[in-house]
Amino acid sequence: MFLRHTILTISLLALACSSAAQPLYNPPVTYPVSPTVLMQIAYTQPVTGFRSIQIALREPVGKAGRLPVVIWSHGGDGQANAENALPEWSRLTASAGYLTVTPAHRGRDASEFAAYCVGLNLSPAECAVSLGPANWDRPNDIIAVMNELERMNSTGPLAGRIALDKIAVGGWSAGSAGAMSVAGASRFFTATQPRSFMDPRPAAFLALSPSSPGRLGFFETSHKQPNTSWDQIHRPLFAASGEGDTKKCEGLSACEETPTRRRIAFDRLPAGSKYLFYINDTDTRHGTFSLDTGECLADGVVLPVKCAAFSAWLASTALAFLDAHVEHRPLAIAWLAGPLAGLSSGGAVEWVKK
Repeated sequence: MFLRHTILTISLLALACSSAAQPLYNPPVTYPVSPTVLMQIAYTQPVTGFRSIQIALREPVGKAGRLPVVIWSHGGDGQANAENALPEWSRLTASAGYLTVTPAHRGRDASEFAAYCVGLNLSPAECAVSLGPANWDRPNDIIAVMNELERMNSTGPLAGRIALDKIAVGGWSAGSAGAMSVAGASRFFTATQPRSFMDPRPAAFLALSPSSPGRLGFFETSHKQPNTSWDQIHRPLFAASGEGDTKKCEGLSACEETPTRRRIAFDRLPAGSKYLFYINDTDTRHGTFSLDTGECLADGVVLPVKCAAFSAWLASTALAFLDAHVEHRPLAIAWLAGPLAGLSSGGAVEWVKK
């Protein structure tokens, strides 16, 4: 294992320093990114009632015509400031020509938590062991953002400029669960029937560090139970993870996720425009897939050139996916169809299509 890791490190360094690096995908035009616009939106959720959240909008400056859209769902706990929600991904997609919207999935206070329990018809004891409201709020917030985009396309400075038929939804970590829910994944919020938040509007989805069955309400087959959470996801989806994409363990048997388990969602997806981007290197981290280079460098062990390479491969391939399945660019379609996602990394990336 040490020899394999050493060889991979050497190959990464050689690739990064080479003047003839393998071809990464680049969008045909890049744009300056507008200053972030923060705004509040309010909506009424099914079951649990009124909710307000902050969203951040970033626009590609100077792009003419209708703007395709990427909605990003952040990971972790609730946030109040949308400007700090997946800023690296948000700026990247805005610079590639996408109107980028990032909601802050704020947490609930005690009264709002109680409304969640009542809305799901749960006793306090049942609610204490059900899937928490943050998981319920994420897909509902994403749907509310799409509703807001429809309103903004009819009035105001962006009227007529939003390509509502060209929306992608992406998320990292817990945010990927929100994106997959909107794509059509079913999840158990209580012990009874799984719930779906499928919305027909998005054209494509990105699940970065996706959750595994047994986590966040996702499930796969069991005895006399032939269904999985992901059976109804029939639109294009890009999943990404790597050998170091774990979460901190609390005891010997309580790892939240492992790299192998993060691949299960992709394995269970129906075939048809599904892609897995997997970095075979334990120097990746969970935060690598949020494009947070700072986390990659956090302990001073991983070389900066490797962190930069991880981000470059991931960003390039994700933009190719968006340009292929949202913008329908022939060059991006051809790039995804070929082996270049793996070749651009010198073979460090496992690129699986189905």
